[in-house]
Amino acid sequence: FISLQAAERRQDQAQVSKDLWAAIEKGEIVDVYEALSILEELPEMLGAEAAALEAAVGGDGVRCTSGQADGLQATHLHLAARVGDIRVILLLLHSGKFDVDAVDASGRSALMYSLWFDNAAAAKLLLNHGARIGPDFAGTTPLQLLRARGEHSLHCNSDPALLELLMTI
Repeated sequence: FISLQAAERRQDQAQVSKDLWAAIEKGEIVDVYEALSILEELPEMLGAEAAALEAAVGGDGVRCTSGQADGLQATHLHLAARVGDIRVILLLLHSGKFDVDAVDASGRSALMYSLWFDNAAAAKLLLNHGARIGPDFAGTTPLQLLRARGEHSLHCNSDPALLELLMTI
């Protein structure tokens, strides 16, 4: 049996995870910092919020229950890449609680989210912090995703430094 104190702490951590999610969406850097200072470990993710975020990048928002994507879902870092706030991304990466290469249920990394939502600065930051440019589970690489997005990714497609990073790493 789980002690009441342990159950309460886990519930508190889940609430902090929700608060962190909301702070990232709103760009409230102080609240992001405070939530990160309270989290004890890699935060639990929110199923509905993560599924909605994944659906925004072409996922179906359905949790995989078997196979390669078992248990994976978008993280707070994926959300920060969508928002594109490099201050938040830096805080998340430097907290040590997030893997720059964590993938969602479709195998998409935070790098791919930054490219999908046309956040060139976020993409370059992630690449400079060691993000790999491997393909998602469907075999699409970040560069292929960027090219397929075309005019929807004008900032990313017109950033020579980003394009060079994607082709050389």
